[in-house]
Amino acid sequence: MGRLSGDKPSKDYELIDVLKDIFSESHIPFVYDVDISHLPPQNTLVNGAIAQVHYSNEEDKIDILFK
Repeated sequence: MGRLSGDKPSKDYELIDVLKDIFSESHIPFVYDVDISHLPPQNTLVNGAIAQVHYSNEEDKIDILFK
């Protein structure tokens, strides 16, 4: 999930709360506030490409494979 330009909490219900509600029961990992989407610096993710996401406190990386 990229960074959002108009994101404001509504009655203490923030973006992270929405994402947890959506993905927690299915145990799907997610990342948010990433340099993708429409706000600079925007990195490109290609729809339909296979991606492997590496995330840690030291390094973040997305490897994209085109088949």
